[in-house]
Amino acid sequence: MKLKQILLSLSILLLVSGCSSVRTKYPLINNPDESEQDKLEGAWLLDNEMIFYIGFPSTGLVQIAYVECGSNKFNIVRGAGTVTKSNKRGFISFRFPGVEYWNEDYMLFEYASWRDDLILWGPNDEAFEDLIKKATLKGYKKTTGDSTFLTITNTSEEVLEVIGKPEYKDLFDYRQPHLLRKITPTNN
Repeated sequence: MKLKQILLSLSILLLVSGCSSVRTKYPLINNPDESEQDKLEGAWLLDNEMIFYIGFPSTGLVQIAYVECGSNKFNIVRGAGTVTKSNKRGFISFRFPGVEYWNEDYMLFEYASWRDDLILWGPNDEAFEDLIKKATLKGYKKTTGDSTFLTITNTSEEVLEVIGKPEYKDLFDYRQPHLLRKITPTNN
């Protein structure tokens, strides 16, 4: 998997299988409370490899940014999305700009707080594909080059209703967690 593809998939996550990804046509409902925003806001180190920033401007939508080096200069890449809770589980949906325009679809992840860190899980593509085949969720599969994408076309409310149910916990790959360590300044 190319570094650019890793960065564009949350600019944070290695995806479950190859370059496969589950996306939604619409962002999830945005409902973070102030304490949740406080937990998420700040600078983070992902899997000891990459630093990115999470912020909540006055709109309440999550803003994500990282710096990449290309064409002999540094570029700031910004993403936007939503943070939501369902049945005590946290979910993030967001999108980043593509090469020439914003990606239309939103990437989907589950997260949980652990001490001062976050654990992030990518989607289990096979489990989502099964729900599409069973018509529990609506969507389609598209392959472009080495990348395969499942796009869920249900409304935000319908997606959240399904992914938040305890019986659908297998929709996220708990075998491959990604650890995000909060970067806090030290006083010397």
